[in-house]
Parts: sequence; C-alpha cells; structure tokens
Amino acid sequence: YPQGTFRGYLFDTTGEPGNRTPGARVAMKPGPEVIFGNMVNLYGDRSGDIDGDAISYLWTQTAGAVITGLDMTTANLEFQATQIGDYTFQLEVSDGVNTSAPASMSFSVLPVTFVEDFETDADVPNWTVLNDANMTVSINDSMGLNDSGALDLASNLGFAVSSFSRGLNAQPGEYFTLDVWVKFVSSNGAVPTSLALTLAGLTPEPMIVDLNQAEFLGAYGHVILDGFATEQTGTLTIAGIMPFAPGAYQHVYLDDLSWTNPAVVTTYSISGTISTSDAGDPTGADIQVAPYNAFWNDQVADNTGAYSIAGIVPGDYVVKATLFGYKYLDTLVTVDSDLTLDLTLIRNTPPVAVTPTVPASNQVAAFVTFDGSGCYDADGDALTYHWMGPDSIDIQLFHSGNAGFRPKEMGTFDFSLFVTDGVDTSETVNFSVNVDQAAPAPEREFSFVDEFTTEGTGWGGLAVDEQSKLWTISYYGWQPNIRIWDADGVHATIDNISYVVVNGDTLPLNTTNHGRDVGVDNNGNVWISGGGFVAGFNSETGEQIGAIAQAGSPVFAFDDAGYLYVSTVVGNVIYKYDTNLELVRTDTMSWGAVGRDFAASPDGSRILVGELSNKCYMLERQTDGSYLQIDDLPGPFKPGEEISRVKFDSDGFLYLVGSTTNVTADDRVYIYNPANDYATREVYELTGTNSPRGIAFDANLGVMYIADFATTDVTIGRYALPGASLITSLATASSDDALGAPALSDSIVTVRGYVSTTNELGGPAYIQAWDGSAGMAVYDSDFHNATDLVRGQYVEITGSVGFYSGLTEITNVAVDGWSILTSDLPPLTPKVVAAASLLDGAGEPLEGVLVKIDSLSLVDPGEWPATGSHASVRVTDGVDTIVVRIDRDTNIDGTGAPTDNYFSVTGVVSQYDGSSPYFEGYQLMPRDIEDFNGSVVSIGDELGLPKNFALHQNYPNPFNASTTIKYELPRDAQIRLVIYNLLGQHVVTLIDEHQTAGYRTIQWNGMNDYGQNVSSGLYIMRITADKQAFTQVRKLTIIK
Repeated sequence: YPQGTFRGYLFDTTGEPGNRTPGARVAMKPGPEVIFGNMVNLYGDRSGDIDGDAISYLWTQTAGAVITGLDMTTANLEFQATQIGDYTFQLEVSDGVNTSAPASMSFSVLPVTFVEDFETDADVPNWTVLNDANMTVSINDSMGLNDSGALDLASNLGFAVSSFSRGLNAQPGEYFTLDVWVKFVSSNGAVPTSLALTLAGLTPEPMIVDLNQAEFLGAYGHVILDGFATEQTGTLTIAGIMPFAPGAYQHVYLDDLSWTNPAVVTTYSISGTISTSDAGDPTGADIQVAPYNAFWNDQVADNTGAYSIAGIVPGDYVVKATLFGYKYLDTLVTVDSDLTLDLTLIRNTPPVAVTPTVPASNQVAAFVTFDGSGCYDADGDALTYHWMGPDSIDIQLFHSGNAGFRPKEMGTFDFSLFVTDGVDTSETVNFSVNVDQAAPAPEREFSFVDEFTTEGTGWGGLAVDEQSKLWTISYYGWQPNIRIWDADGVHATIDNISYVVVNGDTLPLNTTNHGRDVGVDNNGNVWISGGGFVAGFNSETGEQIGAIAQAGSPVFAFDDAGYLYVSTVVGNVIYKYDTNLELVRTDTMSWGAVGRDFAASPDGSRILVGELSNKCYMLERQTDGSYLQIDDLPGPFKPGEEISRVKFDSDGFLYLVGSTTNVTADDRVYIYNPANDYATREVYELTGTNSPRGIAFDANLGVMYIADFATTDVTIGRYALPGASLITSLATASSDDALGAPALSDSIVTVRGYVSTTNELGGPAYIQAWDGSAGMAVYDSDFHNATDLVRGQYVEITGSVGFYSGLTEITNVAVDGWSILTSDLPPLTPKVVAAASLLDGAGEPLEGVLVKIDSLSLVDPGEWPATGSHASVRVTDGVDTIVVRIDRDTNIDGTGAPTDNYFSVTGVVSQYDGSSPYFEGYQLMPRDIEDFNGSVVSIGDELGLPKNFALHQNYPNPFNASTTIKYELPRDAQIRLVIYNLLGQHVVTLIDEHQTAGYRTIQWNGMNDYGQNVSSGLYIMRITADKQAFTQVRKLTIIK
C-alpha cells in the first residue's frame, strides 16, 4: 500500500454487537385527573425493543401517598384512587442487556363533585353501582341509570336487592349539608319492601332517611341531611328491596342535589376531675364524649384525676368514664359553652359463681339442664354466664343464663362455670354430671310406607281433616293453589280451591299470594294462609267460612279451645283471636323472630316458634293471659338446618322438621315428649326428601305425611306411626302380575273408594277412585246387599285380595270390616272412553271403573235378553266390537233393544276370562236402563285431554303377528317407548320424539331394530316422558 494509507476494523467493546436499547412508554386511563374512588390504569405494554428482544418491567412511584399491594414488575398497573393528592409513576424496561431511560406519568386524584341535575345530566361516571357479586361496576352496566336518567332498582328482575353508592368528602370539624329531591316510580303500582337513603362514614352513626313513605312514592319528596363531619370520606347509598314483579320496573329519581361544606364553627371544651368512691388512684381512667368518641377522648395521666377535651361543637352528648375495677359512668350533658364536669367512679363488687344444681341421675338422650340461678352480684349488676365442658359435648346456652346438654352416652362428665358483670369476673366453680341411665325406648317411632307424586309445586303446608282428606297449599302459586287428596293419594271429591274472599275482596291463590300454611281447627274446618290473609273452609263442602286480613306472609296455629294464633314469616308479633275471629291480645317476642312456622300446644300454655337458623323458641302463658318468652327449646339441632315446620299431633307430641337446602344432606324430624317438659326427644333421619316444609297427621289412621318443597313433581311421603291403619290405594290393591293375576293375591288390605254399584248386577259391588284412576270389585254379600249402601258413598273396606275368572276383587270382608265414611255425595262421573279401550289386554286398567262409551250400535238386536234372562250383547262403534253384559237382576232385560241407530252406554268394566294369561273377556256392565242413552256424542269432545300419563296393556296379549299399544299424554312431552327382553337388553325403539298431548296408539310387529322377528317369550315395554318425569313399565308376550 502507499505510505500513509491504512485499512482495518473498528471494534465497539462497550456492548453486544448490534444490540439496541429498548424504549419505555407509559399511557394512562381515564386521564390526568381521577375522581376519588375510581380506578386508575397505567399501561406500560406499549413499550418495546427494536431488536424484538423480550423485555422486563420495573415501575417506581416517585410522588404521592404510597400505594401498597402492587406488583411493580408487570406491564400494567391497576388500583383504586383512595387518597386525594398528586401522584407520579415512572417505568423502566430492560432487554437483559440494556435498560431504557425512564418514562413517567403524573396525575391527580380529585374530590368527588356532584352534578346538580341527575335527571338529565349525562356525566354519570361519578356514580357507581354495587352489584350482587359485591363488585363495583359502571352505572350503565347491569342496574343503573336508564335512558330517562332514573336509577333502575329492579327491571325485569323480580324480587331484587339493589344498592347504589358513591363517595363523599368533607372536612372534619366542619358542618355539611346534603340537599336532594327523591321519588320512587313503579310500573305496576307496587311499593318497595324497603327503600332508604343513607349517608354513612362522615359521622359516627349513619344518617338514614326512609324513602318508603307516601311523600316519595310517585312524587318528589325533599331530603335534607346536615351534621358535623368527624371523618374525611363517606358514602351516600340508596338501597332497596323490590317486590316480586316479573316484567315490571321500579325506578328511583334524584333531582337538584347539592352538597355544601360551610366555614368552621365555634367549638367548646369539657374538663374536670375524676375521683373514685374508695379514694383509689384514678390514673388510667378513660374519658370519652359520645357519639364523637373517635375524635374527642382523653385519658387521665396521673393521680390528680384532671382531664380536658376540646373542639366539641354545640350539642347534646354522653360523657363516658371507665376505669378497671369501677363501674362504668355515663353522664348526659348539653354543650353550648365551655363546661366543667367532675366525675366520681364507684368501686365495683365482683360477682359470685355458685355451683349449679343438676339432677343426681340422668338419662342418655334426655336433656340435662344446668341451673345457674344461684349465681349473684352484690351490686345487682346483670350477669353473663360462661359454661365450659368436654370438647365432645355441645353445650346449649339459654337466655336465662342456664345451660345444658343432651348426653349421647353414659358416664361422668366434668364442667365449669364463671360469671362476669361487665367489669369483673368471678371465681370458677367446677361440677360433674352423672349419666347412668340408658336411652328410653322410642315412643313415636315411624316407618316409611310409600309416596305419591303431585302435579303441584312447593307445598308450603299440609293438614288432614276429620275425613282423612289431605289438604295442601302451594307456595309457588300452582293453579289451583289448594289441592285435596283422599287417603290413598287420589284427588278428593271437593273441587280444588283457587281463590279466597277477604273483607269483600276476592284474592286469587297464585304467585302474588304465596301459600304458606294449612291447619285444622277444633271444629274440623280447614284453614289456609297466603299473602295477606288467613281463611277457613268447611272440610266437607269446601265453602269458605271466614277470613282475617294479615299483612305479610302469615302463618298460624290453633289450640284445642279453638283460639287462632297468627304471626308472619320473620315477624316477632303473635296475634290471638277467639272463635269469632275477634282479636283478644297481641304479644311480642323478646328475642328472635318467627321463621316459617310456629305452633300452640293443645292446652294453649306454650307457643313453640321455629327459627330459620336451627333454633326453636318457647313462649309460656302467664296468669294474666299474656305470653312471655322463656328459654329456647332444648336442642341441639344440626348446623345449617332451619326448623321449617312445628306441629303437635293429637297426643300432644311436638314434631319439628329440620330442613336443609343441601340436597345431599338428610333432613330430620325431631319428636319431643311434653310429659317431661320437652326434655326427652327422638331424632329420625329422612332419606330422599327435598327441603320438606309440610307435615300432617291422620289421627284416625295413625299416618304421618311429609311434603317436599320442590319446584317440579313434588312428592308427599306417607309414614306409619305406632298402631297405624294403612290405607292401600285401589291402584295398588288391584295391580296385576305378568299373567294378569292379582299381585297382592290373598293379602289383607284396607282400601277406600266411592261406590259405583251395590247389588244391581247380582254379584259383586264395585268401588273406585273418585277420578276413575282405579276400581275394584267387592264380592261379599254382607257388603253389596247392605240396605244402607247406595251409589256415591265413600266407604272403607278391609278384606283379602281374591280372583275369579280374571276379575280381581276383595273378598272375606268381616261384618265390621267395612264402614261408610261419607254419604250425600254427588253422583260419580263416568270416565269417557272409546270401545277400543275394552279390547283384549287394553281393558285391564279400567277393570272396576265406571265408564261411558258413545256412538255405539247393536251388532245383532236378537241378542237382547228376554225378561229374566242374562245376555252378552255385542255392540260396535263402527271400528271395534265389545261385549255389553246385561244381568237379569237389573231392570234392563225384557225392555227391548235400543231403537236408536246410535246410543251411549254407561257401566262398570268387568272381566270373565277362565284361562291364563288373563287379558281377555272384558265387558261393560250397565246397572239399569238409565245407563243407556240414545243421543250421539262425539268421543273426542267429551274425552278432552288425559289427566295423567299412562301406558295401557297391549292387546291382544299374548300376540303373534302384531299388537296395539295405547298410551295417554296429559301435556306435550318428549316421549320414548322401548321394548326390552328379560335380560334387560334393548330390542327395539318404537318412539323417541316430542309429541303433543292426547290419546295415542302404536303398533308393534314383533321385530327388532334390524327388521328381524324376535323369538317367542316375555318382553318388557317401558315408556318415559321428559327424561324420567314419568316412567311406566308393562309386560307383553309373543307366541310364534
């Protein structure tokens, strides 16, 4: 190279080759000015590295009150502005080699300022809403200001608890004034359950205005709150509980709201000297001025007893002086100038604990009471009792100061007690309890018998009348609200009740007037309660006999003298009415409240009140007739359960239903014996129940009913008490086995039913359920030939289940084995069916039931019987042919065949089939000539819709080529009909689709899903509706 010319490389040894420094960038929302209470968001995620390297973040707060709890290494920061002032944050980012220059963001947190017109002002971020999840959300989310500027307390939400809050600032030591106009508007005219405006935090006690007043309902009312601020920050809240009103809206409007903080006012002082009654040292005495004790207090520093408290604004105050070992001293003063107040504290005398008295001998499961009434305080101060015992024992505390426990095993158990008077504590005393007796034998042991599913929902109460009819009331307003069943679970003759009349107003029993309770008075009348009323009905006719108006959700009870006791859910007042429904007295509970139920003892001496949190309160009648609340009923009860029902049985035993909303936990029944002042009880676990709220007793039959509180397909369970006389439903007593023979053959049963025939047919009489769901023949001459037996009577029969040529019947009825329960009932209404319902196999569910078939004609008029003759007359509806059996003991034979081309026949379905399987020979047996009617009636018009789901026996059965399967749908449903073999293996699905309500038929040709003929044998057909809402199984036989 030429001299002086050089070539080479330049190395940068100060960093990585090619690495460039990242850049930090900060953004902010909502802006440089943040309103107190709002959220602050600092965003650093817009920082980056030009080389694409990953970066880390480091935030630093360089100005303002320190904000704690932040992760300063994240890309973004979020926190709530809780202190007024100026703030600065800076951010540095690093790529692991180089660190950026810091980027900073400054902002100010400003006090909240009100807008003056909430009705039209769009500047709403100053307001926030507290939603059900306890999270702060924007006013325009969920519930908040609507388009008209109103606060939506509830809109299409039904029953709701709504709360709207915003922050306020004031200067401690200054007066403030809040001035606002408020109104409440509801689209359906309903008023709030509660509605209040509250100013809290600025003063020691919240300032509350009840907005649920006439001046604020539908029109603007004026609210002015003023006071002296003792804190810097507070909260203005509007909160309410709205009534249940789906589809309606409730709004709160605010207008012309102003907030002022005037100048500082003149303050004064309170000073003086503290001394003691025994010349003791007052050092350490604490002096407070209430209600502003958070700001104005002083403590005596030495034995001179001097104190001084300054800065008190004019007003009335309580000066509180306390010193250990001396009684508290409260002095009411008025401060309108500097005040000198000398105080003397009185020496306290410590209380004395005395060893409690307990019985020398005690029994397992019987409550043991610790009587601590011997403890005393010489100064007469109120005592607080402190009981201690083994960890394995649950000690129950009572308001009287006494305590006790319910032993689970025999042994000796050690306890201790000390008492306090609010100042001093007594010495501790020790005592032992000897449990040396085994648990008593159960007196009211019961067992589950069966249950039936009702079409109602949420049964809130049960009662049994003197005819053993079961009355229920629905909380959810299922239409009709009141349902009545006979003892076998079949609807009774009384029409369901759908309304009551109170003070001349007709109230529908629906979702507006939730059903609450059912009970029976000493005259056998049935009473119900719902939203705003308690009403009575004649148990035989269903006619209303009286009512009283009672606001809220009333529950009630009767004693044996006929007095009516009424209270309300979560109320604490008990009203007592005489037999003329005249109010005779009112008593208020000393503590607690009524939960869902209460009861009066049969003699009226005690009132037992169930509580929502596993307690039962007791009130005792005094000599002047008033009721005084005494100790709670001895427990313990299961944690988390509520005492949902409180009832006495006819023997005076007390039953409590312990209900829990946890469906995996068992509910309980607690039974107390009043003979030993409710110390002895029995506890029974209920399995399969769902939050029961109904319990009732049938004293005649010895049966107890318990009803679930569920929203669909509520079940009512039947339980046998000692000495029970159980009623078997006709459907169960007449049920068949796979071959059509009685499933309960030779069993002794007691059934109830309505007489459809007596001795008109020359053979058995027939009884049936009122709704025609089941029936049965009774073959006993003492019964069907009885001179006082007439159609329509409601009877009870005990006998054995027999069988004659396919006909299931009750036989061997003893002379005293039947009785007439009710007479003078309206005639039975025959069940309208088609002729096909009596074909082979199909007639089995109708056996013993009074039916009517329309549009029939004679196949051969020559078959009509002559006088004194029997005959099986064939009739047809043009499609199917059935047999009408005319007995010579009726007045039909010899009258001449019907001359009309078409006629109707009413009769009892019987059967004459001499060989197994017994699925043939069904016949219609008219009782007299009046059972024939020449008019033509459309079957479809009179059938209407079925009342219940049902799967009928196929016909023919057994079958060879094909068989017909009929089923009934009372409502639209998803239906699945499947055939299985005896091994439970799937054979064919006949139906799997959504179908509308009605009477339906389907054919099965004996083939499986693959079009193959199945072999001879016994098969199972199973129908389900709406995924197990209804399920029924029947057997069918194929013969090749």
